[in-house]
Amino acid sequence: MNDATALVRKVWEDQAKSWYAERELLLKASRPVHEWLVRSVAPQPGQRLLEIAAGPGDTGLLAAPLLGTGRLVSTDIAPGMVEAARKRGEELGIANVDYRVLDAQAMETFRARIREYMLKAIREAKVHTSWVARNERYEQAVAEFVDTLLTSESSAFLQEFLPFQRKVARLGLYNSLSQVLLKLTVPGVPDIYQGTELWSFDLVDPDNRRPVDFDAATAKLTEIESATPEDVSSRMLNDWQDGRSKLFVTWKLLQLRKQYPQLFAGGDYEPLQVAGDAKDHVLAFARKHEDRCVIVVLSRWAAKWMKGELAPPIGAVWADTVISSTPRCSLQPMRDLFTGRAVDPVTSDAPTLRVADVLKTLPFAVLVS
Repeated sequence: MNDATALVRKVWEDQAKSWYAERELLLKASRPVHEWLVRSVAPQPGQRLLEIAAGPGDTGLLAAPLLGTGRLVSTDIAPGMVEAARKRGEELGIANVDYRVLDAQAMETFRARIREYMLKAIREAKVHTSWVARNERYEQAVAEFVDTLLTSESSAFLQEFLPFQRKVARLGLYNSLSQVLLKLTVPGVPDIYQGTELWSFDLVDPDNRRPVDFDAATAKLTEIESATPEDVSSRMLNDWQDGRSKLFVTWKLLQLRKQYPQLFAGGDYEPLQVAGDAKDHVLAFARKHEDRCVIVVLSRWAAKWMKGELAPPIGAVWADTVISSTPRCSLQPMRDLFTGRAVDPVTSDAPTLRVADVLKTLPFAVLVS
């Protein structure tokens, strides 16, 4: 499920090298850290300062939280950055991405969260500071690094970073929804933390202890319940940033588990055979109890199969890939839980399901007989 991370790892390394060494977009922001290191860390002969302070060092710890929570544009502190980031994204081949604009107060809240994360991270890394031997001057330098990085002075960096972050987020969308699907359909008892029915961009504790906005979640669920499955599913891959897509998948699967408790509590699990060019990129299995059969199909390593493109892995991209029936779970006309579409097997020597038909609208499906 981590192919999006694997796919972008080298790109991230190349980008970070460019941001630090070539374009010098981070040098100004990280100067407080660098100056402290110059005073306090004696470089080895021939060792560049950037090799100490960047990459695997403490400033490199900032990559993950910015990638994971990076909806961080503020017109108040970086006027015009949205359009500039969108234009730069198109130049990098990352088009059609949306940016949420944060006001000044929301941006300061975000900066405070990142500062707290970095403080904990550098103390636990125990390179230049720790919980038991705190180096307040160094910690202050890192805090200044975060603040400077997330202000208009570093807008050139953010214009480069935001399109990249949005690409990671879009690829992560498919993986996240597939993980929700697996969690609620494989054998075992699913564990859902309160508030994670929607997207949860929390950092490590104490950030992940912030109060859940139950009123907002309830309003979204009410809206979903009053809409048709076709309506919601048709918007899922485009209107996805507020978490309705994850809530919809969670709600529909919990309703299914409630409808067929014995199937999920004690039903058999049977892997289904996949054949064709994309066989390594499709996961399919059946849950069966007595005469009831539910088939789960989802994309696997979608970012790799789509060669990093942001287009969803649906429809014709699956080409000749098919799912075969088994003696214990014969294929028959079924209905997709999320879209309401009828999905019929193709009958030749033996019934098969064309993945292009099953994943016609969404990159995952739960077929109910």
